[in-house]
Amino acid sequence: MDAKEEIKVTSYKNGFILNEGKFRDFSDEKNKKFMKQLEDGYVPQELVKQGYKNIAVALDDKKHEDYKEPIVEKKFEAFEGTGSSLGSQKSQALKINLNAKIKIDESKETANISFRLHNGDIVTQQFNLTQKISDVYKYIEM
Repeated sequence: MDAKEEIKVTSYKNGFILNEGKFRDFSDEKNKKFMKQLEDGYVPQELVKQGYKNIAVALDDKKHEDYKEPIVEKKFEAFEGTGSSLGSQKSQALKINLNAKIKIDESKETANISFRLHNGDIVTQQFNLTQKISDVYKYIEM
């Protein structure tokens, strides 16, 4: 005689959970069919295809309530690591090209973007509103 394999079904008004898995809503016909086969005393075809033949069902009946996604509260964890600011280490001298410019169309709307450099200097470049972020990236590379 085959040993019985236990499955847990938590049944709600609007669906069920199988073996602590994801919620399965009755709006999906295959989930309705699964539960109907179980209620009729048959091993659902879905489980047969997975290799189950002889099962024992542990039913947690919550049919009087709708399933609600559990609220998971994120616990605050303070950063306990170490770090260093970019200016705290001697960095290799970077050559800054203050003459780098991006071509813009003066007839279109523009916006200024300011960049703070590693040495604290601020450089401002004008861009057209229609330009892409890749144009900003090209400017930074220059």
